[in-house]
Amino acid sequence: MATELENIKHSNGTYLKGNLFSEINRQLGILPGFAGLGQDMTKLDQETQTPGSTTPMDKVRQTAEVIASDVIATFEDDSTKTPQNRYCKTMRRTVKEMSDRHNFAFKSMVQKLNVNDTNAFSTFVSVADEIFEDGTINWGRIVAVYTFASRLAADCKKHNPESEERIALYAGKYVASKLGKWILDNGGWVSIDLNVNCNLKRSLV
Repeated sequence: MATELENIKHSNGTYLKGNLFSEINRQLGILPGFAGLGQDMTKLDQETQTPGSTTPMDKVRQTAEVIASDVIATFEDDSTKTPQNRYCKTMRRTVKEMSDRHNFAFKSMVQKLNVNDTNAFSTFVSVADEIFEDGTINWGRIVAVYTFASRLAADCKKHNPESEERIALYAGKYVASKLGKWILDNGGWVSIDLNVNCNLKRSLV
């Protein structure tokens, strides 16, 4: 995987971080952040919610997975399917805005990654980690994770329709495991409406 990412870095002098995420981080880095990534992704499944649990952290993690499933399933669907909750509605809109804003960069990046069934998980985690490589977490970067997952799923399902659900699972578990504590410490998912509407939209103009 490291070799694959290194090849992408140097191919044609462009790389997803320089071409896309450096721009996103530059724009979204103005939002309040928090240094705190460092959880082991091998523990991802164990660190998400416990079945039947209703602790605040479990609710945050459950919502992260619901959002991933909803946003990815409806990303290319122009129907009026009702969002599963208010946070899904907000995330659908902001993911679409970010995707449209960086359409060429996302398209180029996904094509270069050459994802298949055997490397999909490791590739997703490696790219998502790029967004937070400086240790800063904020709502804009969380939106970027969901946007990348949506674009990746849309591309992968052309060859394997089942990959959409799998990537939604990866995205939901990633946010739940790696970003859940930050989300809880920063007001929970209820804070996304204020932060995204007031800050993210302005930063994307």
